[in-house]
Amino acid sequence: MTGEGPHRTWRTEEIRFLDDETSSEGLIRSFEGRPIGTGTPTDGYPAAEKLKSMIQAELRDEGGPYTETVLTTIGALAGFSVQMGLREEPEEEVGMPEERRFVPVDTKSGDRYFLGDLINDGLYGDGDNSMSILALTGGGAQRAGARDLPDFKEIVKHVIATLGDESFGRLTVPRRHMPQALPIELLNRFWNPVRNLLAYSVQRPLHWPMTLGVAAQLTIVEAKAIIDPVLAFRIVMEAAVMMAKIDPGRIHRARFRSRGNAVNPTRH
Repeated sequence: MTGEGPHRTWRTEEIRFLDDETSSEGLIRSFEGRPIGTGTPTDGYPAAEKLKSMIQAELRDEGGPYTETVLTTIGALAGFSVQMGLREEPEEEVGMPEERRFVPVDTKSGDRYFLGDLINDGLYGDGDNSMSILALTGGGAQRAGARDLPDFKEIVKHVIATLGDESFGRLTVPRRHMPQALPIELLNRFWNPVRNLLAYSVQRPLHWPMTLGVAAQLTIVEAKAIIDPVLAFRIVMEAAVMMAKIDPGRIHRARFRSRGNAVNPTRH
């Protein structure tokens, strides 16, 4: 799959606006979570509820395992936002230029992936990072009644072992719980409008994963009577770990702005 953008037919006016390329010119002026005309940062928690509802509204009538598809979408977005938040953050905030923030890995299949400690920290931190995707998603699963969560290290090990393989990007859940589309397909569809909402609503790109992690938490708790929270946790985290590592060139309008602080008009 390339980043040329799938055909989009949106159900809601809000997401249609957020996905419109001309809208980015206005959104860029509110980058870093300061609504146009104000100097006041906005709160990522309402943004988490908003984007959860937005994704649910778009997927509700498409058939198939609806809740699993919502969880996969949020997980994929959360993982990719770790990498892209690091890419969008200015050098002075991260302490190193963009090209040094990742470890690129080229596989025999010709695909490139990005690894590294900074990505890992956003995904699961050092165990004390309560704002990592792992901590937020696991907290949601526990609030929903989960006792024993899957071994996250095994999830990471599986993803690394399948880099460049045909099985990469496919969830390891029972067939009846497979989402309507692959994580990368859902990411490619939703990234541009969701990222635009995050850019408008959240103060820094490094906070994007936290907001999506909260959205995952809210979804797991809300769906606890429909899907086992242990399984919900696995779906979110598998999608997140996989999509945190993919080449942004495979995703429609992966970048919000160029290094010159302007909207990147190209499709990667």
